[in-house]
Amino acid sequence: MSLLSTDIVLVVEPDLVTRETYRRALSGAGFRVNLVDDGGAAVSFLEQYRPAAVVFDPGVPQLNGATRSSSPILSTPLSASP
Repeated sequence: MSLLSTDIVLVVEPDLVTRETYRRALSGAGFRVNLVDDGGAAVSFLEQYRPAAVVFDPGVPQLNGATRSSSPILSTPLSASP
């Protein structure tokens, strides 16, 4: 079972500069931000926690369509970054 958290946003982004940009923006909006750089880390996080939202790069390593369709990521609102 995952713990629901309405103030955490998970950012899944391989690029360090982009991750930090999201962290600053979301933290400034009052969210607690968890940053990961690949899909494997995202799935591990989502097995334990249920954040308010997930922001991810659709091309992120280890997070293909099959992974997304079989993981807890489906029950979390998603926003793909451009």
